Amino acid sequence: VPVAAPSANISGRPSPTACQHVLDDLKGRIEYIIDGGPCRIGVESTVLDITSGTPVILRPGGVTREMLEKVIGEVKTDTVLKPEDGLKPRSPGMKYRHYSPKARMLLLEGKTEDVIEKINSLACENRANGLKTGVLASRENKNRYAADVVLSIGSHDNPEEVASRLYDFLRRFDEEKVDIIYSETFSEEGMGMAVMNRLKKAASGRIEVKERR
Repeated sequence: VPVAAPSANISGRPSPTACQHVLDDLKGRIEYIIDGGPCRIGVESTVLDITSGTPVILRPGGVTREMLEKVIGEVKTDTVLKPEDGLKPRSPGMKYRHYSPKARMLLLEGKTEDVIEKINSLACENRANGLKTGVLASRENKNRYAADVVLSIGSHDNPEEVASRLYDFLRRFDEEKVDIIYSETFSEEGMGMAVMNRLKKAASGRIEVKERR
């Protein structure tokens, strides 16, 4: 029997990838939860427009561009995934800030050493001002941060692992009641495209860290 149902989460919040996430968001509003265990992939489905010409990815997800191209040939990416003024998204979750933790989150882009130094400097300033800092870190760099809460989301070499943990870790920052979150960025190859798309939607902004001289 075909079944259609709304997502089991509150709009704008990180999507649920475990039974507890649904309870956290919807306790008292629903009678039952069918618990199939934690989600293996961790991000939503890929949305593909095949209505004309070359297929276009409207929302990157668990099926990557590379997977699609092995089967159907060339696949393009919707220009709205690279935000520009006047462009309207054509897929759910691509408009406005979305998938967001309660704390403000910033993405830091730049060379690894510079990003780590900048985050540690910001964390020190925050602590002096009574603010609790969270860092979404790669496994490679997790021990190099001097912040209050450092969560190691996975390896830069394993974007599938990062994707599977992403929403769970954003919710963990809520549980830790951090005031601000800083996140490393990841390659946009393969599943990394979906990871970075969700991080950009969840973040309040980005900081481009200048190279030290």
